[in-house]
Amino acid sequence: MMEFQECFEQFTPESRVLDVGCGIGDLSAEMSKRVPLGTVLGVDNSYKETVQASRRFPRAKYPNLRFQTADARTLRLKEEPFDFVVSRACLHFIQWPGTTFPVMARHLRKGGCLHVWFLGKGNGEHIHKCLRKLAVQAQWKDYFGGFQPNYYFVSPRSCDPWLSAAHLRKNRVDLVDQPIDFPSREIFLQWLQWGWRAYWERIPAFRQEEFNQDFLKLYASPEGPYRAHLVWLAIDATKF
Repeated sequence: MMEFQECFEQFTPESRVLDVGCGIGDLSAEMSKRVPLGTVLGVDNSYKETVQASRRFPRAKYPNLRFQTADARTLRLKEEPFDFVVSRACLHFIQWPGTTFPVMARHLRKGGCLHVWFLGKGNGEHIHKCLRKLAVQAQWKDYFGGFQPNYYFVSPRSCDPWLSAAHLRKNRVDLVDQPIDFPSREIFLQWLQWGWRAYWERIPAFRQEEFNQDFLKLYASPEGPYRAHLVWLAIDATKF
């Protein structure tokens, strides 16, 4: 199965890399080891997370790595153009993920590579179907008045105009299905409450276990009770 880290094979020791949506910096730090004579800049719109990343990976130990607070939608950096702009598990939180492509491409040199993975069309489809059914049931609908989940899963074809507007030639645009098996009910529910927290946050604490039980009854699947499917939209493109 294709993996996000396959793009690391394209790096040279001198590569300059921009990591958009770096979070607390683990992936940025991994990339910095691949470019010992280059640089990695990790940016994230959460000041708290970039501060944490800087503390976890200090310049004294990672001299070619630094972090900065910035938003993927309005990114405007002073650095020279990068050889690679990468982003993993970030852009699906933006209503139209592809609107960030021109912004990120602005920071690529000509011939540089954009490599992004974000959750795409079909992601967690059975999970969403069950949650939508629950949200309209009599015992739960009062908690979901006016509710709009903040997940935006787009198709490969929908990315074509965005890539064109960013002057990016696509090398690969694929949906990648990644099944996940969870060892127990508790771990599966913890993962759901983190990944689909917009639903669970609507439910008061004293009714959460009842909501969990109703969800699992709907979710029952011949693949097994605690399996989920992530579907990543993987894009690799070159600036022309």
